[in-house]
Parts: sequence; C-alpha cells; structure tokens
Amino acid sequence: MSNLLICEDCHGAGRVGMANCKNCHGRGAGVFAGKYFLYWNGVKSLNDVILERLRKFVNKIIDAVLILFGIFGFLNFAYFWYANNFLNFFKSSFWETPNRYLLIFFFSLLGILYFAARSTRVAHKYENALRLKMSEKMHLARGLGWENLREYKQIDIAKSFSFNAQKAVEDAFFIAKKYKSNVSPEHLFLALLKSGKIKIIFGRLGIPIKLLQDRVERNLSAGNEKNMQFNPDVLGILMNAYISAAERQSRKTGSNLILLEIVKANEFLQEVLYDLNVDMEKLENVVKWIEIQDKLRDRWLEFRKASFLRPRGEVNRAMTALQTPILDRFGEDLTYFAKRGLIDFCIGREDILENMLRIVEGGGKGVVLVGEHGVGKSAIIDGLAELMIKEEVPKILEDKRLIRLSLSEILGGSKSEEAGKKIMAAFNDAWRAGNIVLDIPNLEYFSAGESLPLAALLAEELKKSALPVFASTTPEGYGKVVEGTALAEILEKIDVPEPDNNLAIRILEAESSGIEFKEKVYFSYDALAGAVSLSDKYLHEKFLPAKAMEIIKEAATAARNKKGANSIVTYEDIANIVSEKSKVPVSSLTETEKEKLLKLEEAIAGQIIGQKEAVDAVSRALRRARAGMKAGGRPIANFLFLGPTGVGKTELSKTIANVYFGGEEMMIRVDMSEYQDKQSVYRMIGREGEGGYLTESVRKKPYALVLLDELEKAHPDILNLFLQVMDDGRLTDGKGRAIDFTNVILVATSNAGSDFIAKEVSAGAAIEQIKNKLLEEKLGQYFRPEFLNRFDGVIVFKPLEQDEIAQIAGLIIKKVAKKLEEKGVELVVKEAALRELAKLGFDPKFGARPLRRVIAREVEDRLANLLLEGKVKRRDKVVFHSLNNIETVGGKNI
Repeated sequence: MSNLLICEDCHGAGRVGMANCKNCHGRGAGVFAGKYFLYWNGVKSLNDVILERLRKFVNKIIDAVLILFGIFGFLNFAYFWYANNFLNFFKSSFWETPNRYLLIFFFSLLGILYFAARSTRVAHKYENALRLKMSEKMHLARGLGWENLREYKQIDIAKSFSFNAQKAVEDAFFIAKKYKSNVSPEHLFLALLKSGKIKIIFGRLGIPIKLLQDRVERNLSAGNEKNMQFNPDVLGILMNAYISAAERQSRKTGSNLILLEIVKANEFLQEVLYDLNVDMEKLENVVKWIEIQDKLRDRWLEFRKASFLRPRGEVNRAMTALQTPILDRFGEDLTYFAKRGLIDFCIGREDILENMLRIVEGGGKGVVLVGEHGVGKSAIIDGLAELMIKEEVPKILEDKRLIRLSLSEILGGSKSEEAGKKIMAAFNDAWRAGNIVLDIPNLEYFSAGESLPLAALLAEELKKSALPVFASTTPEGYGKVVEGTALAEILEKIDVPEPDNNLAIRILEAESSGIEFKEKVYFSYDALAGAVSLSDKYLHEKFLPAKAMEIIKEAATAARNKKGANSIVTYEDIANIVSEKSKVPVSSLTETEKEKLLKLEEAIAGQIIGQKEAVDAVSRALRRARAGMKAGGRPIANFLFLGPTGVGKTELSKTIANVYFGGEEMMIRVDMSEYQDKQSVYRMIGREGEGGYLTESVRKKPYALVLLDELEKAHPDILNLFLQVMDDGRLTDGKGRAIDFTNVILVATSNAGSDFIAKEVSAGAAIEQIKNKLLEEKLGQYFRPEFLNRFDGVIVFKPLEQDEIAQIAGLIIKKVAKKLEEKGVELVVKEAALRELAKLGFDPKFGARPLRRVIAREVEDRLANLLLEGKVKRRDKVVFHSLNNIETVGGKNI
C-alpha cells in the first residue's frame, strides 16, 4: 500500500523500548482514509503474540477457577438445603444466623457474576466493531504526516478482525520464526490455510491445501531476524482488508478478505494459483460465495427475529384487517412464507427493488416487471416480501400482507364471464381487508382466447380499489396486454434484464446450499460457473438464472446417483447435462480429443483426395474454435468452397461434420437453387408467427455444419441474410426469436468460375494465384465484395486427375466393403479393377461424380446378385481381380 505511513522513530513497532513512541503516539503505522486514520493495534511482533497467548491462557485458568468455584458454591448450598428442613429458609432467624455454607454460596455467586461480566467484555470485543462508514468518501490521502493525526478520527482496525482472522495473524509469526524472518504475505497466506473458511474456499476451487503449502514453502527463504515483526506489505494488506470489509458492508473483517487482499498484492501467489487454473475473478467469486452464505444466515436470523413483531394471522397490528377467504383461495401469502423463512432471498436486484418502492411511495401507480421467463421476476417479488417483513419499506406497504394471485386458479377452466366474477370477488376481498398488497404474475395470460376482455376488467378493478399492486409479464405480454391500454395508466414499467454471468453465478451460489442439503452433494465453483457459461452459450430458448438453476439441480441428482452421497459436482458433470440437452459435445477437452484436433489434417485428408489447401485451411479454423480462440459473436468459421462439380466440395463438408461434430447427420444442407426468387426468403426464416427451414433446423440442431449448396443461384436478398449471420452469429425468425449461429460452421459451395479454374490449372497456375484472380475479376458478377469479405476462407478446389479418381474409387470401395463386412463377407478389389473403375468413372467436366454410379453398377449390383443367389455366404471372400474376373474364395470361379 503506497499510502501507508510508517513511523521513522519506532519503525512501525509503536514502541521505543518499553514506552509508546512519542512521534506516532504508539500507532506505529497507518493510513489516512477519508476522515479517518486507520492503524493496527493488535500483535506487532512475536513477543506480542507470546504475551497475548499467555494472557489468554491465564484468562482461561481464571475462568475455569471461577466456574469451578461457582459449581462448588451451588453444590454446598444444595447440600445445606437438603440437610436442613427447607421450610427454615422462609424464617428470618435462618438468614440472620451466620453460616459458612451461605457465605461460600454468596462468594460463588459473585464469582459467577464476575465470570459473566468478563465473558460479556470478550463478546463485545468481537461484536460488530467495523466502524468505517462507506457512505462517506473514502479516498486514501497522501502527503500527510504524524502531525496531522489529531485532526482525524482514529480507528484500531484490529478490533474488527474476526477471531479466526486474528488467530491467523498470530500464527503467521510462528511460521516466520521457522525461517527467522519478518512476517511476509506468504507467511500470512500459509497461516490462513489452517482456517476452516479458507479450506472451504480452496475446496470449492478443487485445490488441495497440501499442494498450496508445498508450492509456497518452496519459495520461502531464511533470514536472521530475532524478534519477528510485520513486513510493511502485510500491514498494507490488513488495511486493505478492513477497507474492503467496509465496502462490502460486512460486520467483521474475515480471513476470506485477508486472503483476497494477499493474492491481489502478491504476484508470486497469483502465479501459483494461475498454474492451478484459478485467476483473480474466480477467487473473488468464491470469496463472494462464502460471504453470501454468511449473509444469508445473518439475514435469515434477522428477518425471522423481525417477524416476531408482526401478527401471526391475517389481522394487522391495529386489529382493523378482515379475513379474506376468497383471496386465500385464489392466491398465496408471500409474507406468511417469508416469516417462516420459506422463500428464496433476492440477490443483486437492489436497484430494481429501489425503483419499485419509489414508484409505489409516489402514490397513484403500481409496478409491472417486464422480462423473459426465468430472469428472476418472482425472486424480486420474494425480495419485496422479505423487506415487508423487516419493515424496510415505505409507509404504504408497512404492516401489510403481500398476496400473489394465481391466475391459473382464476382463469383455468373458466369462461370469460366466470373468470371476471372471480377477479371481482378477489379484489373485493382485498379491498375490504384493508391490509393487502397484490402481486399479479403472468399478465400475458390475459391475452389468451376468451380472456382478452379481462384485461380491461382488471384495469377497472385496480383503478377502483386503489390497492398497491405489483405485476409481471414478458415483453411480448406487455405489448399485447398493457401497452396502449388502460393498464398502462395504472402500472409503470420496470424492465428486468437477464442477469450477467457474474450475477447469475452469485444467484446460483445463494441457491446451491439448499440443493446440496437435499441431494447430499457439494458443488465446486467450476460447476456453478460452468452451469452459467455453458447454458448461456448453448441453451438459447431459456434465460438465466433459471436455465442454469435447472442444470445444477439435474447435475446434483445425476452426481449423487452415479457417485453417491457427499460427492462433488464438477464441471464435467455440468457439461454432460448441457450436452444432453443441447446435443452439443461441450465436455472438457480430453487428451484423446486434443490429439485428434492436432491431427485434423491427417484425419480429413484420409477421406478427401487432391485438395490439400482446403483441408489445411479448414483444420486450422477448427483448432482455433475448439481451443476457444474463435472471435465471439460469429459462427465457428465461414468458408466459401469454389470449384467444378464433383471435385469434393460437398464431400469435404460431410467429412468436417463427421470429424468435428460427430457424424454426417450433423450437417444441415440447404439447396440454394430453391431460393431464386425474393419471396423465398420467407421459406428460409419463416413468415410472421412461423419458423423457416433454416432457422428451425439450426434452432433444433445448434451445433452443426450448415451447407449452402450452389450459393450463386440464390436471390441477392437471401445472400443479405447471411451477411448478418456471418457478422453477428444470429438470425431472427418469423416468430421474433433470435436463432444462434455461433456454434455452427458455415460452408457455402459454388461452381462460379469453374471454367476459369479449369483453364488456369491446365495452364499450370498456382492455386493461390487462381483464387486472387477469382476474387478480383470473376466473382463480382455473382457476389458483392462485402459479402466475399465476410468469409474466413475462400477455398479453390482444383479439377481432379485420373490418378486421384482412382484414389477416390478406393475410398468408396472401403465403404462398400464395410457394409459387406456386416454380413460376414470380405471384399477385396485389386489395383487393376480400381483403375478400370476410375477410367469408367472419370469425366473432366463432372469430376468424381460419375464414379459413384459406375461403382454402384459394376460392384454393388454384382455383389447384390451374388448374395441373393446364395453364391456368397458368411466367411466367404469376394475378390475383384478386374471387372471381368471376380473370384469367391470358398466358392467357385464365376
């Protein structure tokens, strides 16, 4: 801490000899923060620690003596009572007669009272001593000296450190003693590792404490100090921990905050943790997890205590409220559940709650929360119920019951007229009671079928009753039911956005305890963070935090069933659940998969003949994507394959789908020749209220290869759609849904410029030169420059030669042989037969395309006849020496 002021006379010890330092008045070191001067008046040296522990030991002996003496006195009194007629206790003569038993009893009673007083003083020492008010400006001042000390309010920060935090500071001196050096941040870090709370933090991170100890101890060096004192860096860490506790509105400065400040200030510890896959953001989030659990416990006790002051039934404190039998039938009392601790705590939505209370306090208007399903609208209303129990609300909401109407009870199975009567009856009940606040969730239900006129009735009842009301709906529901209607005059809109990933993680941290208790498992931090990041990336039809909550619940159940009770839910457990739901292989990279990614060229080239440049370009893009290095907000890769018919463009696309996505069925093929007119854009993305072919295919299969075949034949408006896809990685369908394309590989094939490619190849031009000429001179008549620039790679496929056709024939024959092998028959095609097939199947204009027909006619048809005629049986071998010389081993020549 650069602002730390250290006394030059006492060098931070606070004493010169046995007396307090006159220069710093015994403060030793400190920092000016706002209008405060913060200093550490706890242990400052090893001698201080020894004296402090000796004092605690003596106090324990005194406490033990007092307790034993008290027990002895009460036992004496009990014996004296038993030995004498207890009726004598009511006679004055008994109390006036001197008696040693009574004397011992009274002295023991004084001892117990003294023990109670000592215990109370110790308890107060550790009771909410954090006195820094963060509402005040907390800049750290520079250029001030000890002469300015009297102008500032002085705070001994040691008094606000928790018991475990103070113990860690003391233990650090004994660790430093082993190395004969002053206490460094590393020594304090090692001392913290003994704390139960710190063990929980690293347990959540999946890091063994022993591993951390070994790595840090190897970095420590010995010194020659005799009376160990604080390194100035440690004092700065303690100051920052205190300020951090104040910023977080914590009651104490805990060991978790000291840990955080040590790592922030120490590059060596940051590197140690980074090597163990823990960065500062991850450590901060786990520390917040521990804080959230502590605060939830404190808040639960706090509002449970506050709830005792509230009436337990339906009547308010003024005894003016009436019972509400109809309302109770069609709703649930959230304040009742809050009093019993049966609602979830609202995390991180303080700004929305503040706006809600401000609007209601202003009078005349209610509030409608607008957000997608699952973003936490109900949790915000639960948070309001908690505030009402604690009575941290405007007067209009004090001493009230918050009732959530069940629209399914009101609207379900009822015609519009019947539902209207239920609404009127419920509102009449609420109005008569006089202590009701209404929550009306899912306003979008009023837009369905016969219920549409009910929205007007609801507005009329709200206006007539003037009840405080909170409602919620989706953006679509707001547009249909509230916007532009009478409800808009009564309900003020507050948007509830989907929480960002960090807030979603904190919400999961708050909810995880209940799941852990139910399923008897424990979550690692990576599991919660993975549930948020993976569900956000791959599950686009639902919203955070609900979809992540669903994932961790299922993962907890699966982990318990698979690994048993008290097991740890890991990132891999989460990834498996997300993979099942999204059909996306999102589990961590295994060594086997790493090897496959590093050898992609080899895997693909084994199936694609004569197109090395295309194979290399695709392989590089796939490695970048799988290693997490692709640019965000775009597809994994965008490729344009150019070349004549039958050279392997579609075959390479199938191979990519097979190698990268797990199968040829993971390819979505779109024949662009079917989208040649302007209106066909609706077939692609859907008309209003409908989904289109492409958008529906990607929505159902978000992790796939999208093949746009014969791209040059599509209408220009269709190509404009893919400008958006390649730029933003998304496309809006006819239903208004944003379809995500960020997990697809987009491959467009085109025969544009095929004649030019064939001519240049024949002339011996290099492929790179041919591609540049195509882009500069030939493709402009088919595609606009800005469209071509969106592709990560424009790949030119050269025409195939006779030898390459023979190699392709061999690949096709292997597939035929594999099918025959399933029937127990071996197929062998000799080189001469392959050359014959290649000759028959070669066409300079159509490449390898005729080859499949030739193999089907000359090989597959003959094999089928042999099988049907019974001339080939299981365990036989069929050998094609040539197309006219076929032999079956185990049979006869044909």
